[in-house]
Amino acid sequence: AWASVIAACAGPDPHWVSDQREELRRAIVEGRIDDAERLADRYPVLGPGLGLDLAVRHGEIAAIRRFLASHPVNEPIDANGTTALMRAATDTPAERGPEVIAILLEAGADAEQPDLSGRSAIDYVRDRRDDAMVSAMRRGSAAAAAALLEPVAPVRWLPMLEATPVRAPGAGAGRAEGRAE
Repeated sequence: AWASVIAACAGPDPHWVSDQREELRRAIVEGRIDDAERLADRYPVLGPGLGLDLAVRHGEIAAIRRFLASHPVNEPIDANGTTALMRAATDTPAERGPEVIAILLEAGADAEQPDLSGRSAIDYVRDRRDDAMVSAMRRGSAAAAAALLEPVAPVRWLPMLEATPVRAPGAGAGRAEGRAE
């Protein structure tokens, strides 16, 4: 009897949570949005925040729209204070990133809101250096438009210059030159 009481206090089995999280991810990726929403609602350990997080990570537009209805766009989706817009700036596949960013900004996402490390979605999209995603952020946020002025194309390195040894004046006659023996 005590074992069941202790087990109940310890919370759900981590393997069970992992399995349910994977089922939620699969439902989102496969476009089974109703199933995903039911899973997130049925198990508080999952919830709409995780649903939104997974939808953004995979760039699943229909799921993003659905989970935005039950999870405030600027409420963090993890313990680090990450918002859906930050996640989009870092993890959404590049081909879907601009659309995801636009949807989140239209829903009221704050591009300047900091996470626990003090970085914002503007910082994250700048670091990603994806011009289309930066453009989407600039179009949807006045703060991003002001902060992301310079182009963010990847840095191109100059070709290596061939090094030419420099000789000191009067040097080079021999190793022992100028040494007292």
